[in-house]
Amino acid sequence: MKRINFNLQELQAFIAVAERGSFRAAADEIHLSAPALSRRIERLESALGVRLINRTTREVELNGLGRAFLERARSAFDDLEAASLSLREIGAHQSGRVTVGCVPSAAFYFLPA
Repeated sequence: MKRINFNLQELQAFIAVAERGSFRAAADEIHLSAPALSRRIERLESALGVRLINRTTREVELNGLGRAFLERARSAFDDLEAASLSLREIGAHQSGRVTVGCVPSAAFYFLPA
């Protein structure tokens, strides 16, 4: 199995640029400088070994590979977000009372106050 060589921040940066059509707008959305956002996109493209975005000084546009990857990237990102929210919900509802029975000397030494 081949390893994934990029992280969620790089994926988030790509999705933001694709949705906004601008490095500046995407950088503002995810609270980064435009150069930092650009580096994330470059790392993602390098990890994937393909160019996803055609850029000029005036225009940002996804190429064919970028458009195909965007669909999968959005889906993966949405699935991870849903899983994270689901775990938080489950964790918030898991509570209860635990009763421990033991001899008093063990309770004094081994259990928290």
